[in-house]
Formats: sequence, C-alpha cells, structure tokens
Amino acid sequence: MKLLKDHLLRIYGEAVNEILKENREEFKDKDALVEIFRQDSFKVRQSPCEICKDINPSHQDFPGWVGNLEYNEGKISNKNVLIFGLEISPNDSVRRAFNRNYYKKEHQRLKKGDQIPTIHIAYELGFFKDNKSLVNGHKLWKILDYLIPLKNILHQLYITDIAKCFSDDKLKAQENCTEYHFFEELKHFKDENIILILQGRRLKDFLKNYVRFTSNHEFIEFLKENQDILKNYSINCNNPNFEIGEFEFIQKIRKSGKFLCIPHSSNSNNPLYSGFFNLQFEQKALFNIFRELIIRYLEI
Repeated sequence: MKLLKDHLLRIYGEAVNEILKENREEFKDKDALVEIFRQDSFKVRQSPCEICKDINPSHQDFPGWVGNLEYNEGKISNKNVLIFGLEISPNDSVRRAFNRNYYKKEHQRLKKGDQIPTIHIAYELGFFKDNKSLVNGHKLWKILDYLIPLKNILHQLYITDIAKCFSDDKLKAQENCTEYHFFEELKHFKDENIILILQGRRLKDFLKNYVRFTSNHEFIEFLKENQDILKNYSINCNNPNFEIGEFEFIQKIRKSGKFLCIPHSSNSNNPLYSGFFNLQFEQKALFNIFRELIIRYLEI
C-alpha cells in the first residue's frame, strides 16, 4: 500500500523523517519540532527543485494535520476536510510565523535578511494540536472557527498548498506542482464525500480546467437578497468570493464532494477578517443565518 509519507518524501526529502514520528504519519511533539527547525540542516536548500529544474526554492510549506493518518482500503479515512491554498507565504510572512510560534520563548529572533529554515508546517496545523492555539495563531483559523467550529472537525482537517515551494516564478511552480504533486497527493484520500475548502477565488479559477464547480442556489440567493449589508464585508454576489456548492474532478482523478470557497486570509484589508467579530445586533442575526447555511450544507 502506498502511503502519503512516500509521496511527501519525493517532495521534501529526508526532512519528512525528521518531522514525523518514526514509522508513523504523525508530527513529533512541539518541543522536538522547534529544535529540528533550528538546525542548520533545515536552512535554505542549495539545489534546484527536481521538478522545476531551474527554480531554486527559498522555502517550502509542509502539509499540516492533527494526529496520525488512518487508512481504509488504501485511502486515508480520517481526513475528509481538505484545505488548499494556491501558493505558500513569502519570506517575511514565514519569518513572522517562526518568530511567533517556533522561537516564542527564545532570546534569538529571525530578522529581515536572515536565512529561514526550509520547511514550515502549513498554518501550524499539527504544530498546534488544539483549536484554541490555532485560532490565536492565524486569522484563517479564526474565521474558519467562526464559520465551522474547529473543535468539531480538528482531526478531520488536512491543509496544504498547491505550490509546494516559494519561488520567484510563481506560475511555473503552481503549474508544475499541480501536474506532478497535487493530483498524486489527492489520490491518497477517499474518492467521495470530501469537503474541499479553497482559500481565495483565484485558486478556484486556477482549478477550473480540472474541476467542475456547481454553486449552491440557496446560498447565492441569500447573498443577493442581503447584498446591501454583505458588500460592506467585501462579499460579492455577482462574482462570489464566498461560495458553497458541489465539486467533481473531470480530469486526472476521481474525486467529488462539497466545497467552501473563502477570501484568502493574506488580504489584511478585507473587512471580512475583522468585521465578523465586531457586528451590531442586526448584523449578527444575518451572519448567524449565513453561518448556519454553510454548516447545514456541508453537514459539519
């Protein structure tokens, strides 16, 4: 049986065996990971990516999950909520994450211009193993916790980016990683009843040649009926950046289920990521309906 770990070894090399517990697809304890990420061996890679050839990545995001991966009939059975971004964070964002989460209690701080370790766990899922720490660590988890309480689904989550490396040639990295890694990665998960969470409309558009997305009519009508209020939170009903519906892959692999598309959390100017938590009474009632529609549809 092929394990996801075998696929990750082809992308990240022997770092996988340092990050995960021996003979298990589970992250080592937080203290052990902090020491691993401080080692010189995890500084910037010196050789080009074996797929992109001429691209020398500065750093990579390692997929995140909580607990061990469990298999049934050759497929991962306990992770059915898959969260995808299109590309990994730039150096400054990763540096802030390391300072905040990896070196928090240390006197040493990574400064601009310093090298950063090659590997970073995507959004710290697996590094932080409880929903309270996650919510305090990144606004993506804060907004998801508001929409679909994370404590109910924490052990069902798997998060990664389509582009595995940060590179100056972003489009090439995205296209190559889609062709050589994305589909292979998805093959390890079950074929039906997946919930796909997409970070950003740009990712949904990027996947349109491979995936058929069908918007949920009830949710679209709700957006239209309440556009006067929702537009203040950059929620657009004409070209929805917030959307639920069904998906089905039409190329490469067999996968189907439901999807949730949300605005990308890197857009700090988007009032969605601050406004949800400072609502007036009438707005709270509206957003409670908004949230209930999502939870009921996704059956979470």
